[in-house]
Amino acid sequence: IFEQVVPAELEALLVKHPQIDDAVVIGIPDKDDPDNQYPRAYVVRQPNADITENDVIQYVKGTVLSSDIKLMRNVACQQ
Repeated sequence: IFEQVVPAELEALLVKHPQIDDAVVIGIPDKDDPDNQYPRAYVVRQPNADITENDVIQYVKGTVLSSDIKLMRNVACQQ
């Protein structure tokens, strides 16, 4: 069973990253389990930042301590 993460908690975590200016997290239906959702982040980079979608996913994985939390599988970055 997975622990639910409130989008605002992930948003607060994301904006602590020095290359992220702003972030919004929404729930996306899980195609493998339509009754559940996983978080998707939309990230605005700081000016001249080069953080990638994979960098964001790895940052969250490295920061969130519980292995039971549904982690982001999808990130969209914009400058």
